[in-house]
Amino acid sequence: MSAAKTRQLPASIDAEKGILSSILLDPSCLDRITGITPKSFHHPAHGTIFHRLVEMRKVGTPVDLVTLTQDLADRNLLEQIGGATAVSELQYFILTAQNVSEYVDIVAEKARLRETIRTSTALVDAAYDERSPEELDEKAKAIPNAEPSISTIDGKPALRLPSDGHLVSDFASNLGDLLAGHGIFSRKGSAFTLDHDGQKLELASPAWLRTWVERHVVPYKLNTTQNGQIKLARTMPDDTARAVLVSPQFLEKIPSVERFHPCPMPWLRKDGKIELLGTGLDHESGTFTSDSGLTIEPDTIEGARKSLDTLLAEFAWPDDGGRSKAVHISSMLTVFAGGIMPMGSTRPVFLYVANAEGSGKTTLAQLAGIPYQSTPVETAPRDESEWQKKLLSAVISGRRLLLLDNVKGHLNSSALEAYTTSPYFSGRVLGASKEFTGEAGATVLITGNGLTVTPDLRRRTLFVELFLQELRAEDRMFRRMLDADSISKIRKDVLCALWGMVKAWDVAGRPPATHHNSSFPRWSSTIAGIVEFAGYGCPTAPAAIEGMGDTDTADFKCLVEYMELGRRYSFKELSSIAIDGGLFDRITAEVEDGELSSRAKTQLSKIFVRYDRRRITTDGRFLVEGKGHQRRYLQSKAA
Repeated sequence: MSAAKTRQLPASIDAEKGILSSILLDPSCLDRITGITPKSFHHPAHGTIFHRLVEMRKVGTPVDLVTLTQDLADRNLLEQIGGATAVSELQYFILTAQNVSEYVDIVAEKARLRETIRTSTALVDAAYDERSPEELDEKAKAIPNAEPSISTIDGKPALRLPSDGHLVSDFASNLGDLLAGHGIFSRKGSAFTLDHDGQKLELASPAWLRTWVERHVVPYKLNTTQNGQIKLARTMPDDTARAVLVSPQFLEKIPSVERFHPCPMPWLRKDGKIELLGTGLDHESGTFTSDSGLTIEPDTIEGARKSLDTLLAEFAWPDDGGRSKAVHISSMLTVFAGGIMPMGSTRPVFLYVANAEGSGKTTLAQLAGIPYQSTPVETAPRDESEWQKKLLSAVISGRRLLLLDNVKGHLNSSALEAYTTSPYFSGRVLGASKEFTGEAGATVLITGNGLTVTPDLRRRTLFVELFLQELRAEDRMFRRMLDADSISKIRKDVLCALWGMVKAWDVAGRPPATHHNSSFPRWSSTIAGIVEFAGYGCPTAPAAIEGMGDTDTADFKCLVEYMELGRRYSFKELSSIAIDGGLFDRITAEVEDGELSSRAKTQLSKIFVRYDRRRITTDGRFLVEGKGHQRRYLQSKAA
């Protein structure tokens, strides 16, 4: 038995109490405490209390003397740590939390010394027991390096780069401890940071990490000279940066995040309460909220209506009973308060259309993105591959808004339909051999004049119409300018109005909308319900123009009306009726040598088959019989 075992192990009980007392005084300390674990505490009770404080913070439980005491009691741990009196004593052990970093350094160093003693003692005991050389070598490897794994250079934490005898996993773990709380996050097995505008999350690249890390840590290598070893600051090698970013030891140390909010926005808690998330990382929701400098207080329902009515007064609303205005306000609420919908909820696409250029539809759509200060306007993808890339990019970045401007022609994207159908979206990450699956949480806004959509997309879309009465858009007079600067100035007022609408609806018992939409049912019972409760009408009410944006359905109804009941038509006969009637003109315009092109025939045939066995008119049902050249189409009497 070694004499070292009879000595008192290094510890600072006061420093341990100082950490716990600091957390009770200022729970945000937990976001800055790195480099220690419950095992770092010498007093078992202190380790238990620290563990519970960390877990409470992770799940979003408020941390104070009462909640901590109750948490310990609920887990039958209170008596183990000395009872409620022991917890109460920690509350007043120190008067300020400003020295918590010094307490952490002391506790970490004492823990390292105890581990050194423990492993060294085990080696001495093994030698006294005349163990084999191989066993002694294994014991020796367990002894911590006499040099601290984390020291300082020029006042910054210094971290030794991986080398012989110093593993990448150890470096990654220590680096994660040091960078936690500095704006780098773990998400779906990858490391993320905020973009330079602070508007979205972006994948952390090795090239970025190599230099960014030097703001907070000094990587170094040991160089042996005649006078001993010296520390030489070195930029992290590229291969080390790549290894760190995929290292589980690194990813498990940095905060985990699911989404990003540019300002305080509402969220539905697990207990059913609706709260405005504060600045920083909310552990329960996995949401990081940027420090926007805005204090958002709920407006009254009357004040909210006045603010929004004033803001939208000069837009060219059609005579549709307020439906378009209600849909637009619902788009604003979807962007701002989408977090109050239950997880897994789908949301509609919002399509802004107008009868003329210069109607203000792009400006109106940008107002929906007012939580983001400035809403980037993007062009629509040209093909299905680009749609997949753009939507996956939105998922990866955790964006909550996607505005595609001036889309023309016919909108037909299976990727967009899949995005709006499922709460999750996946795809292969560009430049990487890995799949990424994430929340399809962005609200998609699309503007266009004369834009048509597929029937599937129409069911998942709400339309906002603008009707310009002036012959020339430039003849329209505006008393209020809505440029980027003026929108920035009214941002807080608009957010207070939206928050006021949510709060009033919540207090009233959360009444659902009058009209239910099966394509986005939970959205109908929350966002649409808020809009209707505020007195704007129901955004899910049927549009005044039947089949708005979906010309295929309207054209097919016309085609069937030309058909004789009970008569069987060949494809050539039915397509000729469509051409003569000016139906499906985006397809039937493709004529080669007096006949439809092969591509047009394929597209038109798919449309005919899509309506097989569907009731098109009151008395008739459209049927498709046979295959290939023998296929025939008829309208039979509905049973």
